[in-house]
Amino acid sequence: MMEFCLINLARLIIGGIVVALTACASSITGPTDYPASWASIASSPTADGCPNLTAIYSNRPSGAVPGEVGDAPSLTEVFMRMAYGPGPRGYGKTWSIPSDAVSVAIEQTPEELLVTFIGEKNERSLQLFRRLKIMRTEKRYDDLFTCHVSNGEPRLNFLFAPASQRRDMGAPVYAGGTDTFIFLLKAVDGALVVQSRSESIGLSIFIIGTHYSVDSTWSRYPALTGGK
Repeated sequence: MMEFCLINLARLIIGGIVVALTACASSITGPTDYPASWASIASSPTADGCPNLTAIYSNRPSGAVPGEVGDAPSLTEVFMRMAYGPGPRGYGKTWSIPSDAVSVAIEQTPEELLVTFIGEKNERSLQLFRRLKIMRTEKRYDDLFTCHVSNGEPRLNFLFAPASQRRDMGAPVYAGGTDTFIFLLKAVDGALVVQSRSESIGLSIFIIGTHYSVDSTWSRYPALTGGK
């Protein structure tokens, strides 16, 4: 858990957001809890503390909370939002995310996560992610992930935020910002679950005016058989 806190603190510093230890707050969902009608996301983690995500999933969601499933993002849209988010990238490095896909295959090892987007004619685009290792020489942060287990629910967290915003009004009197965290989880029925958690914080030298809020959206993507 301490690793997870340090990682997310580093994310906020990198993004220029004045938020301290918000990812370590006791609430991990906000008022929108994981839907009770969906299959449980409590499971045994892999040896490296991650959910076991290896499978092929539909690109289109089969459920969404809150809102309607038709308004929920496809898996390609989830990754494209991260691909265009703010943050440091390696020179000349881009993500290979198609505008759409029929299915999405995930393969994982203790150190890497390979995401393959599969098109209607079996055309494939690959995106590789690396487990975070804190190194002073690190220059790229958009392809990193880490894992942790909370309440028996293994989560994979991408370091790169889809959106961040900083507010600075008369610092040091007031400063704040918002950030978005993307988590991948595995339901016991085989579905991939994406939690998008938004956090907002304002820090003031006065007690009045300081605030912290968090909320989540959830979408699920069923596992496919037959390789597509």
